[in-house]
Amino acid sequence: MSTKIISPTFPHTKVKKQHAKGTAAQERLREMRWRRNRYHLVASQCKLSVDDEESYLHHILEAQSARSPISPSAQQTKMNLLHELAVDHGDTQAAGFRATLKDLTNLQALANWDAREDPNLGGMSTDKPVLEGTWITLSKPNFPGCLGQNSHGEYLYSLGRMAWDMFCPTDLVCSIQGSFNQIETIPLRERDELVDAVPKSLSKEIKAGDTVLRTYNIITAFTIEAKDENLGASCSNQNISFPIKGIMTSFGYCLPDPTQSNR
Repeated sequence: MSTKIISPTFPHTKVKKQHAKGTAAQERLREMRWRRNRYHLVASQCKLSVDDEESYLHHILEAQSARSPISPSAQQTKMNLLHELAVDHGDTQAAGFRATLKDLTNLQALANWDAREDPNLGGMSTDKPVLEGTWITLSKPNFPGCLGQNSHGEYLYSLGRMAWDMFCPTDLVCSIQGSFNQIETIPLRERDELVDAVPKSLSKEIKAGDTVLRTYNIITAFTIEAKDENLGASCSNQNISFPIKGIMTSFGYCLPDPTQSNR
């Protein structure tokens, strides 16, 4: 379950010619730190809670409705869905959530929205839902290998599990503050460069230009936990003196379902 947020962007400034050598690298580092802090801030402000629920749910839905207008019935159904998600602590398998999700799915089928239309070509009406943008996942992480929760109720995973053993030490315990999906339409002029990155069974469809190719990047805001006896004496976190925040981005792409227009 996701909801739309304002896309974190970096306010670039012009680099003066008289800057010393190495300024570009410093600017890049500053940008990376800004993006890390921005994602962590947004994640901390968008946690589902039953406390002051009504005003909170209106707040996150207003941000989405500003760009993707929805009917009052759909608005209320989304409110009900988010309520169930908050009550069940982000569990998308709970009976209450599944029942309300079915109601929202039925409304979506009536919206006559087609994911195969390219918004950059002006084919989509402005009164229809918008898929493009940065979305925050409101449901709890469902990756396998969860190690439990920390004192803040955040789910714990090993770095190896989070990053497919690409980074060491793989037993480093991390907590997840938030997960984001970044979806943008790939312009036609850039599609040829990406054909090799998709399965061969789909490359013909992309080359023909008969479908819309979108990014589907997953951005995870996480924290390397500081040393704690509860993590085990041999855990690599025993060498971490204080929590270290970071973000991890997995780059991917998605195509519309050729048989279901709203998928």
